[in-house]
Amino acid sequence: MRFVPTKTVEQQSGLMLHRARHLFIRQQTAVINSIRAYLAEFGIVALVGRRGVEQLLEVVADTADRRLPEVARACLAAVGSQLRALKAQILEFDRRIIVWHRSSATAWYGPAEMTPYLIRSPSRKRKKSDAGSALPN
Repeated sequence: MRFVPTKTVEQQSGLMLHRARHLFIRQQTAVINSIRAYLAEFGIVALVGRRGVEQLLEVVADTADRRLPEVARACLAAVGSQLRALKAQILEFDRRIIVWHRSSATAWYGPAEMTPYLIRSPSRKRKKSDAGSALPN
């Protein structure tokens, strides 16, 4: 049986930052897919990507557009506000991750995206040859 050292409070906090951000991203994807599906029921579609979702939300906000009944418009407006809130939370967590990464002992490894891998393996030994490495061994 292999025993691994316990993570420090700081390591666990950093891992929680990444996991919470990942949860928000999954929720954002679900909300975007819902908006697309709901509007497709009314024959309203847009391009894939951020710009496409923004175009769909513009249709929802346009009360002069008669393709969308008012009840559906109200529901989609609520879902759109949820999407905006999720985007704001993701940006806030991105900022927190950058701040945490800069103040952390793992900052020498490289991009902030690497910190979840480093936190999960606290027994990782530092080597001079790892300084330019993007992935942990």
